[in-house]
Amino acid sequence: MSCILFYILIMKIAAWAVRFFEKLARQGWRAKAEYKFFYGLLKLIRPRSERIDLNLDLIYPEHKGDEAWHKEFKNKVYQNFAWDLAEIFAAQKDINQVSSWVKEVEGFEYIKNFLDDRNQGLLFMSGHYCSWELLAYWYSNLIRAHGGKLYAVAQNMHDKDLTAILNEYRAKAGIIVLPKDISTFEIVKLLKKGAHIAVLNDVAWTGGELLPFLGQLCTNTTGPATLAMLSGVPIISVGIYRLDEFKYKIKFLEPFHVDNNNNNLSKRERIEQATIKINNNLGEIISQQPELWFWLHNRWKLNKLKKNK
Repeated sequence: MSCILFYILIMKIAAWAVRFFEKLARQGWRAKAEYKFFYGLLKLIRPRSERIDLNLDLIYPEHKGDEAWHKEFKNKVYQNFAWDLAEIFAAQKDINQVSSWVKEVEGFEYIKNFLDDRNQGLLFMSGHYCSWELLAYWYSNLIRAHGGKLYAVAQNMHDKDLTAILNEYRAKAGIIVLPKDISTFEIVKLLKKGAHIAVLNDVAWTGGELLPFLGQLCTNTTGPATLAMLSGVPIISVGIYRLDEFKYKIKFLEPFHVDNNNNNLSKRERIEQATIKINNNLGEIISQQPELWFWLHNRWKLNKLKKNK
């Protein structure tokens, strides 16, 4: 009971801290001060440091045992996360300012027609990479200017207060949050009506299909590929890169459809092919600046790494 009460107290303090930093945040010296605080705290606590090491050893075995390389890489992961927090808090003063933070968009031609045609649905695939929340804010601002809305499938955090704050931020950006357990039928119906729906597809799944991600086998949900097949909408992968403080580049990869015309493959094989394509696209995005990915996840559970927590 005492452990539960302690956890509840910590979460209450965390929710209070979020509100405090949200009120304090401004672009400029305040954001830099918050970044330094968050980065210093992360370096001190080093959350899931061993998990990051195990993930890096799996994906970059050539650096196994290289403590200096691991330390530098982890520091970059923590730096990115610290700036992510500072910029998200600063964005809450005026969510529209996020549009001005994006200085370059590569592959915009891939989505232009989808923005103009409000009857054409689109399934966005991304991951916990760089500032994925700001990416959603930016696209929500963009699609609202074209008379549409962005939907996002999201899993709640363990704490209800933090979940409420995060969903409040998303609602402020005009994002409609769909619960992770929403039925396939409901999402397909939205997509057929022209909805643009975002999914983060880089977390571990209980069960699922055993397929490669960043060159190593792990369990994957085939849900997005199934949704695209049933609705007939294309899948497009997108990533965001930090160029500097409050300066970003967004990159869209070429959209693709799940192959419904190949009679030589079963339905399951076509869905698996599309899921591998999604993984490969995200891997291409991550490979440009791998330190921007959220390496704290236990992504490759079936590889039986030393510790699962």
